[in-house]
Amino acid sequence: MSGKYRVFFSHGSEDAYIAGLFLKPKVESSGAGVFLDSGATQYGEDFRKVILDELTTCDELLVLLTKSSLLRPQGERI
Repeated sequence: MSGKYRVFFSHGSEDAYIAGLFLKPKVESSGAGVFLDSGATQYGEDFRKVILDELTTCDELLVLLTKSSLLRPQGERI
């Protein structure tokens, strides 16, 4: 891992615009690196492995909870 502070953004696909266009630039302007799952994997790559690898190397996990994320079936478990 590089010396850069790393933040993992967890968000629903419906909220990718909030994470990518608003939050990511704000955090990066502080000098931190940001991981977003949008476009992070190549075709055929093991998505689960990429996510787990990123989670083990991040310094911080930011979870974006929105109305749309809570309405997803996975959101019911929160």
